[in-house]
Amino acid sequence: MDVGLLSLLAIFVPILGSAAVPLVAAASRRAAGPTAVAFAAATGVFTTLLLFDLRPAPVIASSWIPTLGLSFDVRVDALSASVAAIAGILGALVVLYSTAYMRHAAVEGYSLPRYYAYILLFIGAMVGLALADSLLAFLIFWETVGLCSFLLISFYHRDPKARRAGIKALAVTQAGGIGLVVAVVALWSQHGITTFSALLAASPAAAALPLAAFGVLAAAFAKSAQFPFHPWLPDAMEAPTTVSALIHAATMVNAGVYLVARTLPAFSGVPLWLETVLWVGVASALLGAVGALAERDLKRVLAYSTISQLGFMFAAVGAGAMFAGSFHLLSQALFKALLFLAAGAVIQAAGSRDLFKMGGLGATMRLTSVSFLIGAISMAGIPPLVGFWSKDLVLEGVLHASAPAFLVLAGVALLTAVYALRAWWLAFAGSARGAAGAHEAPLPMVSVVAVLAGATLLAGVLLEPMSAAFVRTLPAYEVASLTLAVALTAMLTSSTVGVTLAVAGVAAYLLVVHRARFEREPAPDAALARGLTRALRSGFGLGAFFDILVDGFARLGRAMLRLDTRDLNLNSGAVLGTLALLVVVFSSGVI
Repeated sequence: MDVGLLSLLAIFVPILGSAAVPLVAAASRRAAGPTAVAFAAATGVFTTLLLFDLRPAPVIASSWIPTLGLSFDVRVDALSASVAAIAGILGALVVLYSTAYMRHAAVEGYSLPRYYAYILLFIGAMVGLALADSLLAFLIFWETVGLCSFLLISFYHRDPKARRAGIKALAVTQAGGIGLVVAVVALWSQHGITTFSALLAASPAAAALPLAAFGVLAAAFAKSAQFPFHPWLPDAMEAPTTVSALIHAATMVNAGVYLVARTLPAFSGVPLWLETVLWVGVASALLGAVGALAERDLKRVLAYSTISQLGFMFAAVGAGAMFAGSFHLLSQALFKALLFLAAGAVIQAAGSRDLFKMGGLGATMRLTSVSFLIGAISMAGIPPLVGFWSKDLVLEGVLHASAPAFLVLAGVALLTAVYALRAWWLAFAGSARGAAGAHEAPLPMVSVVAVLAGATLLAGVLLEPMSAAFVRTLPAYEVASLTLAVALTAMLTSSTVGVTLAVAGVAAYLLVVHRARFEREPAPDAALARGLTRALRSGFGLGAFFDILVDGFARLGRAMLRLDTRDLNLNSGAVLGTLALLVVVFSSGVI
């Protein structure tokens, strides 16, 4: 099949599906789920086929708005195709999982056709974002991803915490996203650059490059919840767990990493740009890991871990290890989807997200327990799982660029193993502290979890073929060899071996010698511990700042549109304010 047609199908089939599901549901509400699964599966197939037809010439132009001289350019190379495939394949698995997981939402009166429509639009927007070469098309898909994340995070709209979490995600990512609008407008107005291909071919002396470079960084850091924008992501855990899996593994947060990796060849010569990417990634990795250690909410532990793992990716890209960052993106997508969907089964069974109200679930949820452990040790970087190979590549790349950054990330790798194994132990092992009568999840859920566990176990073998594809279509990428990595590990010169051995010793000590203390809830009268926990959960004050931003957006919306909003909730005002601000900024930039 023609690559251009395949790309358009991968983008627009899920978008058409988002419109088709409500129409099908109008005739038969029971058909909404199977229809969504069919459209998502087709998207997964189309994005997978793109991986098998990668060519050195990556851009395909299609007519878009001929009267305005615009075209919809699609860029299909190893980077864009791999990100699209992650969104398409994991999106399909999440939709299948949802057919069982979201049944309770229908019982509680929430609209499942609306949920499936949002999910499919979310997937289509992320695939479009990955494949678009046109900067304008990319910007449209970028904003659509942000809109879908808001709609899905606040899906349980009767819960004020869910509404506010959705607003915060939208407000923070849109505040950073202004930088992307500025970058696109500056590149177009000063140099006539309208595509990524033209940007990558631009002269390093182009006047707009510094402004565009740091505008892109602001948007990417906000979208991927990197410091200082990171507080919105843990709060987004009020969304259904399926949405959390999609945001963390396949769509939203990957967008920022992709944007930086896509534009790195153009902006790498801008003073301080690479250093900013590197050290923001290092800081985010550390903050995320420490935040995960302070959490007792299972989903928030995983949210902080996402901030940390994305930090590894940014650090790799900032260090020039582009393939290492890209391979860790794939690795993180697999084990994070596995961990979130396994967590969804645990939360349904336990009736709680509190790790100290679980315990002993491994006896009745054996498959979920083993699968979660596989995800945890992969995230910890323990061989031979895929997380080990990707994190090893990241650490080796960072070591060549900055020894201090390497030392911090090596320490973060140790913390990762501690909080990952802590979460597994508190949920599945040790003494039962609640969740009486818990049982294994329904077949659609456990089958998806089992597939992801198998992929996490075996995906390390993709290192060499994925590296070859990147080098073939993106010559700037470094070559990576699984054979060489195995040899280095066997000789104990691989950068993560020492950390892995230290983790094994610490975990054994904590879990065997101090088992009772490990399972005990934190003392409520420990003032220092309470203060540190509050500081971590508030993002060291940044969370409060963004809360003020959310309230400001709400007031701005009410003031600009002069609406009598006494009977409207915060949701309406914030959305109106966000959209109004974006229109003003974009219009002023174009004029």
